[in-house]
Amino acid sequence: MKKTLIATGVSLALLSGFVAADEAKTYVEVGYSVLGDSDSINGQAFDVDLGAGTLGLGYQINDNFAVEGFVGTGLKDDSITVSGINLDAELKSIYGIYVKPSANLTDDVKIFAKVGYVSYELEASVPALAFSESEDFDDFSYGVGAQFDISDNTYISASYTAIDEVDGFGMALGFKF
Repeated sequence: MKKTLIATGVSLALLSGFVAADEAKTYVEVGYSVLGDSDSINGQAFDVDLGAGTLGLGYQINDNFAVEGFVGTGLKDDSITVSGINLDAELKSIYGIYVKPSANLTDDVKIFAKVGYVSYELEASVPALAFSESEDFDDFSYGVGAQFDISDNTYISASYTAIDEVDGFGMALGFKF
């Protein structure tokens, strides 16, 4: 799957050279996202909420289209109790790539959608049993959000992202250059 991710990124980078840019801008985002999932084990429902710090790099090809990639790591773990057993959940790493169409609502407010591919590693452990298991996931992802310019080169954004059955809400501080 990593080869697919790299091939997609290279293809998008090559495509960007053929698209006319009004004001091509590179941008960097520093963000925090809360990722949540609801599930059940033996009929007992539970929710898991994990926090992730992210660093993104994007390229605004034209006023209405960008490509971006990101990497991140878990910053907030969660613990649940199922059938009297404590289970700890941890996001070890996350990264992905998106295409990001957008539209300006005003000079300072932009709405966007994003579609892409995300890989992440989760670890689950049962401390009482000294048991731990990690698993990698590769999934299609999509989302929507809004960007609010603070200045010509700085903005904040808020977004909703879905990764398979996982929902995420994020905030980011971005810098254009």
